[in-house]
Amino acid sequence: ALYKKKTLLVSINSLIAGILNIILNYIFIPKYGIFAAAFTTMVSFFFLAILHYINARFILKEEVIPIKIFLPGLLLVLLTLPVFYLLNNINLPYFFSLFVKISFFLIIMFIFFKRSNNLSMAERK
Repeated sequence: ALYKKKTLLVSINSLIAGILNIILNYIFIPKYGIFAAAFTTMVSFFFLAILHYINARFILKEEVIPIKIFLPGLLLVLLTLPVFYLLNNINLPYFFSLFVKISFFLIIMFIFFKRSNNLSMAERK
C-alpha cells in the first residue's frame, strides 16, 4: 500500500489495531498483568496483519501470498504465549521449566523450518 501512495489505508488499519490493543489491555491487564500486555499486543499485531492482507488482496487487488501459507505460522506464534504463561504460573522446578520452554521453542522452530523447506521445494517444481 505504501508504494501505491495508499497510506491512508495503512493508517486506518494501524489505528484500528491500536484501538483494539488499548481495549484488550484495559480488559486483561488488571487480571493477568504483564503477560496480558504481551499477549494482547501480539493479538493486535495479528489482527493488523489480517487487515493489511485484506487491504492488499481485496481493496488494492494485489497479488499476495495466499493466507493458507502464513496463517498457520501466525497461529502457532499466538499459541506460544499462553503456554509460556501457564509454565510460569505452575510451580515447577526452575530447570525443568526452562527445559520445557526450550523444548517448546525448538519444536516450533523445527515446524517453521520444515514448513519453509516444504514451501521452497514446492516453488522449485
